[in-house]
This record gives sequence, structure tokens and C-alpha cells, in this order.
Amino acid sequence: MPIILNIDGKKMSKRDNASSIKWLLENGFIPEAISNYLVLLGNSTPTEIFSINEAIQWFDLKNLSKSPAKFDIDKLRFINREHLKKLNAIDLAKRLGYFDESMGEIAKIYIEEASTLVELKNKIDAIFIQKIYDDSIKNEIEKIKNSILNMSIIENYDEFKKEIMLKTGLKGKMLFKPLRIILTGAENGPELTKLYPFLKSYILELIQKV
Repeated sequence: MPIILNIDGKKMSKRDNASSIKWLLENGFIPEAISNYLVLLGNSTPTEIFSINEAIQWFDLKNLSKSPAKFDIDKLRFINREHLKKLNAIDLAKRLGYFDESMGEIAKIYIEEASTLVELKNKIDAIFIQKIYDDSIKNEIEKIKNSILNMSIIENYDEFKKEIMLKTGLKGKMLFKPLRIILTGAENGPELTKLYPFLKSYILELIQKV
């Protein structure tokens, strides 16, 4: 079996956090990705992303390298993201501590910005906690809040946006920055067009957090 080296090129030991499966799980790496990466280390494989069941079909000790293999946490992050993408929405939601399929759909949109369950959960939790924003956009925030409170749920994001523009007179940055904060709790992130279909049923809840 090849020796596994840490980032400094030394043999991994208990002092290296990544040598602990418990640490990896606590930091949001899922079992499918961890096993994928461990099989990949120092091994010649037909593909980079695979399940254990797939690996069983072709794994052969003869393909293991005798040279040391370096543990690359960034590589594991990439593999973890790929396995997160493969999960269906309800499974992903449950792993994040939610039980609504729409939360899994939201998480799938955020996967491009996160590589672990911990990072994903932080981004999604930010949508539903009390929002923090600069006083410079306080008036715009209030205008948008009031306009949303006085409209029924609109299915289409473009129509939702147009209705807010009509009611508030806001446009451009003065509209989109505060609107994004209200809906996601962040100034940047995935396109609201993609998020809105899964957020619209939570609109009143989101307004209460601003």
C-alpha cells in the first residue's frame, strides 16, 4: 500500500486533521466522496468520480502505486462537490437538516459556490436568519418590503421584479442589491432567477427577517 503524505510531504499522522474520518465528516465531506478519494489515492482508476459499488467492479491491488501519494484536501473538495451534485434534492435537503425538497433544490444551485455540506448549510441558513445590511440602503429595503407585503405570490421572477419596480420606482443597483439581501441575506450569489422559484413560498418568512 502506498504511504499517504500530508501537504508538507511528510507521512500523515494523527496530528493531521484530514487523517481523521470523523474530522472529514464534521467538516461536511460526505462518505461517498471520502471513499472515492481514498480509492483514488495512489491508484490507477478508469474514471475520477465513482461510487464504491462501481469501484468494486474494477478495483485491483495490482494497480496500486508503490510510490507515496500526497493527500490533497482541495482535490477532495472537488470530488465532494461532484458527489453532492449527484444527490437528489430530497436526499441533499435531509443531509443539510431540512425536510423540504425545495431546500435541496436551493442547495443544488449553491453547490457551485460551496464544496462541503457545512459550506452549503451556512449559505442556506443565511437566507432564513435575521438580515444584516448597511444603513445606506435602508430606505430601499423598506420600500421593497412594503411592496412585497402588498402583493400576492407571483410565480415568475421577471413578473415579480417588474411589480416591485412599478410599486417602488427603484431600478438597477438600487433595486437588485437590497432585493438580493432580502431574499438571500447576501450581496452576491446565484442568479435570483434560478433561486426565486424555490424561494417564493417562503417570501413572507424572509420579509420578517429584514
